[in-house]
Amino acid sequence: VPAAWAEWYVRDAAKHWDGFYSRNTVNAYKDRHYLGSEFGALLANARVVLELGCGVGNTAFPLLDELHERFVYALDFSARSIQLLRASER
Repeated sequence: VPAAWAEWYVRDAAKHWDGFYSRNTVNAYKDRHYLGSEFGALLANARVVLELGCGVGNTAFPLLDELHERFVYALDFSARSIQLLRASER
């Protein structure tokens, strides 16, 4: 990627991600239901999970479904994805 493009993507990253989630809403990625079984030993004693780049919750919601009594902090760069996450009925 040319340096000017890289700088543009970094400088305007929030705008690009907001545009992505405005176009794709909650249908861009599938839920990751396998994470509890893949990382079960790692998550077994965790009371709190921090997810950086949570998008619309395709990881956070399956983890909450599978790993009861956990608290998940879900953070994302895109304000639009957080709006969609909060509006979810899950």
